[in-house]
Amino acid sequence: MLLFFDLDRVNISSVKKHVKIDSAYLAALVCFLFVFCLPALGQTVSLELRTKTGRAEFHVGEIILVDLLFISDTPDAYERNRGISIPEGYPMPDTFLVEPREGWVDPLGDYRKALFRAEHSGHFPMAGSMFFAKHVLGLEPYVLSLILNDYVRFSRPGRYVLQVEDTAVIPISRRLGVPEHLAVTSNRLELVILPDDSGWQQNKLRETLETLAQLQEVIDSHARSYSASLNDSCVRLRAMGISAAGTIMVDSLRHEDLFSYCSFQPGILEFPDPRFILVRLRKRFNDPDFPVTYTFFNTMAMISLLAEGHADQLFGPNHEKIDRRLEQQLLSLVSVKRGEAKTETISTLVSMCFAAYGGDLGEFAYVPREPSRLNIRVLQVATANFQQLSPGVQKIVNNYRKAHGLETTRP
Repeated sequence: MLLFFDLDRVNISSVKKHVKIDSAYLAALVCFLFVFCLPALGQTVSLELRTKTGRAEFHVGEIILVDLLFISDTPDAYERNRGISIPEGYPMPDTFLVEPREGWVDPLGDYRKALFRAEHSGHFPMAGSMFFAKHVLGLEPYVLSLILNDYVRFSRPGRYVLQVEDTAVIPISRRLGVPEHLAVTSNRLELVILPDDSGWQQNKLRETLETLAQLQEVIDSHARSYSASLNDSCVRLRAMGISAAGTIMVDSLRHEDLFSYCSFQPGILEFPDPRFILVRLRKRFNDPDFPVTYTFFNTMAMISLLAEGHADQLFGPNHEKIDRRLEQQLLSLVSVKRGEAKTETISTLVSMCFAAYGGDLGEFAYVPREPSRLNIRVLQVATANFQQLSPGVQKIVNNYRKAHGLETTRP
């Protein structure tokens, strides 16, 4: 509190009175600051970066797991967001500083930047960074494990020095308001990246194919427990960055549970050659026996933009143009699809084109009543194959028909 006195207008006793009163306020303020702020002012948070295995040498394309260890020298003064979603917003809570600047890239850099711009321009309704909980820091290290390959992809051998700048630590506030995020910088970690080893890659590919088959069996059987080593095959495949690994990830779209469980969509998005992935996706897109699910469709739409050098349009209005173009192409392919692949493909078209009709009929008041030419054709295809569709998809079709004054189709 700052008070300004005009000594020409007040007498000495008045000044003394004010000083006495203000001294009491000042003492109270000092006491308040001592109780609420001093722990934070004298508090430090340290961050250690290290590899999970203690190794310092890795081959190009080899998975590198790292741990971030957060320690606060005074307990209960700071907290750190626990969860990280990949892909996430940009700038990241964890920014890797790498020397030299050549020989590596952020494999999801374009995606993160596009998402960050979309979030802050109002084009994207949800935040990309999802933090599910907070961890209060203390003397016992809080360990956050990361896959370095999701942040840094080394493309050539050499010596690299890494640091992490973390901005997800905040002081625990005892007052209302949004606390300021702290920037905590780690130690310098030196890594030696060796040339890729084709023999090692082929052995790992064989092992990965075997473990992925075992993992699919686990998923199909709904087993509650299984070997943790099965998860390693997913991460290992994402990190390789070679054409055979890209092909396996694309082909796993046939089994959507496996594709989702292994987080292969980020793996495809961070693949070093998006054009290769796009060619492979188009081949499967046209395969009569390969189902085109919503995940397949969404992945192909994003890869199309990345391969064409339009990452800035990933979350903008132009993305909808890509969707409409792919929907037209998918509709033209329904006639050549067979069996379950055909049913899945029709279900995908219905779910995308009639997305607004998935709830109760009373929610359709603001849906345009004039159907588009695309929707008319999708309705025709869905009606002709109505018996093969799941009850959920049948409901969407009938909701669409009701909203447009058409008779519903019975199972």
